[in-house]
Amino acid sequence: MMKIVGIAIAAMVVFLAAVLVPLAMTGKLNAGTIKKLAGREEKPVPPPDANENLSPLTVKIKEEQERLKEWQKDLQDREDRLDQREDLLDQTLAEIEKAQAEVKAALGQVDDQHAAALQQIAKTMEKMDPANAATDLAAMEAEDAAKIVPLISDRNRGKILDEMQPQPRSKLLEVLQAKKL
Repeated sequence: MMKIVGIAIAAMVVFLAAVLVPLAMTGKLNAGTIKKLAGREEKPVPPPDANENLSPLTVKIKEEQERLKEWQKDLQDREDRLDQREDLLDQTLAEIEKAQAEVKAALGQVDDQHAAALQQIAKTMEKMDPANAATDLAAMEAEDAAKIVPLISDRNRGKILDEMQPQPRSKLLEVLQAKKL
């Protein structure tokens, strides 16, 4: 029986040597590995504080890197807000341009209506007696009369101006001359 016990001990020694020698050769033979082989698990040790083993300069660099990340985040937030404001300004500008186009169209209509009214007055004055037309033109502001006179035909215009009093006629002719310049 001793022989069997000796063979069993020799087999165990050979087995342990087959396991422990390669671990020792690779540098992985330590207390943790032996405990694992024995079936006792070791609780993981929490890593030491990252700043614990660092030099003051390295700690300062890490702090500055964190500040830089915060600045970059703040800068990105500001850029996003600027983009939003730019979009809002673009929308407002588009609305203003639309309103300007509407105003121009309305002014064009008013100008067309005004031109049509002046044309109608000129036609009416052409049909009137030259003396009455001259009285009506003299009663108007010279600038308003100067807008109507060019619309009257040349033949009737001369007759109407001949009937006007010298003072209103000269003022009217001055305004007409100034418009031509």
